[in-house]
Amino acid sequence: MYWLKPEPVYLLDHNISLSLSLSLSLSLSNPRYIRAGAKRVQSAAIVAAIATLVVVTGILVLLIYKKRKSLKEVVIIKTMAAKNNTYKSNVTGCKMDYTPEAPVVTDEWELDPDKLKFSTPLGQGAFGKVVTGYYDQRKVAIKVVKDSAPLSYKEDLLAELNLMKRIGCHPNIVSMVGACTQREPIALVMEYVPYGNLNNFLRKCRMEGEVRAKNGVSEINYSIMDKNGQIENGIITAIDILSFARQVSMAMEYMAENKYVHRDLAARNVLLDCGKVVKVCDFGLSRDIYKDNQYQKLTNGKLPIKWMAIESLRDRLFTTHSDVWSFGILLWEIVTMGASPYPSIALADLYHVLCSGYRMEKTSNCSNELYQIMLLCWAEEPKMRPSFTQLRHMLEELLSRDRNYLDLDNINVPLVNSENSSPPQSFDSFADFAPPLPKHRLTEMTAEASSEEVSTECLIRQA
Repeated sequence: MYWLKPEPVYLLDHNISLSLSLSLSLSLSNPRYIRAGAKRVQSAAIVAAIATLVVVTGILVLLIYKKRKSLKEVVIIKTMAAKNNTYKSNVTGCKMDYTPEAPVVTDEWELDPDKLKFSTPLGQGAFGKVVTGYYDQRKVAIKVVKDSAPLSYKEDLLAELNLMKRIGCHPNIVSMVGACTQREPIALVMEYVPYGNLNNFLRKCRMEGEVRAKNGVSEINYSIMDKNGQIENGIITAIDILSFARQVSMAMEYMAENKYVHRDLAARNVLLDCGKVVKVCDFGLSRDIYKDNQYQKLTNGKLPIKWMAIESLRDRLFTTHSDVWSFGILLWEIVTMGASPYPSIALADLYHVLCSGYRMEKTSNCSNELYQIMLLCWAEEPKMRPSFTQLRHMLEELLSRDRNYLDLDNINVPLVNSENSSPPQSFDSFADFAPPLPKHRLTEMTAEASSEEVSTECLIRQA
């Protein structure tokens, strides 16, 4: 058989036929059939090519759109590693992967690392540190994780970075300036708050300040170094102390309304700014930054045992309700001017003592009204605790009255643990001081992991 060209037209023998794939044969006896068939094949090929081009173009446009959208919202991790590590952040449903390769942040928070200058250390551990520094002549606080740190430490810093982006601005929350993530070490850059954490400030006032009574109200004179390195003298009153608590409640009210859980609310994680303004900081359980006995190990992490609610000790879950419990402990810290909670109880006994109904006693300098607020925060049933909005209203009510609810003198709780308290102990897991989780609880925790609030409440209802 011969291939035929469209022009000129050749006539075939009437006996020649083409066998089709469907076992049909067509006798070609007329040259018009040849020209028509060739045109149909040409048209079909053109239509098929155009359709394929349209489909491929549409798919490419969709993929490019999705990629650009995702780059604006998340931290993209460059990875060559075979094994991925997943970190579940405080934000419900938010996951972040981190590998030893440096991550790349493609949003507006990324800072030029060449403009970031490190200065004086504020706190340091084996794998991380917080230092003062400057970015474009602005004084900032910088949190970094060392190159030698385990992967989990870098995951936590990235999770905190991502969370601070989402939290936004509030006058009583430390603001994020930006981050340097394109090369090691990864750095979280925050606003600099000059007077340090509230716990150290209160302890300094109690130990070094001069207490005096003025118009029946106690006050303390103090001296502190300002952001320029100059000694600043000031006065702290009982009203100021209650104002600190109110400001923290306002910050936590904002976080609760936006569905964020702090997990580590304590006086050491509240910073004192100019004008007696306090700001909540440290979002995510800090590891190794604060080297003291307030944290105990859970696998490769540390947890603030003394500030944790009963259900957090028992179920390993943190909610706004457990943040309220921690606020009650913070209020006790403020009232005692920096004392350590549960000074006479060993950490190994704390969970069982709390389950038996024990709560810290009212201190000698605290009014009944203020102590009742603490007790409300320490209700065993999480849903029976007040909200942060209610706590703010309670504190504002006390501040509005012409009454002294707090004495800055006559504090009967020592700043250090008493000689009768057990020495700090190191635990490898919760099993050393709390009962192990039953299998049905582990199943529920996995099934309900997308909603921390629901998870804990479900477990409590079924306890």
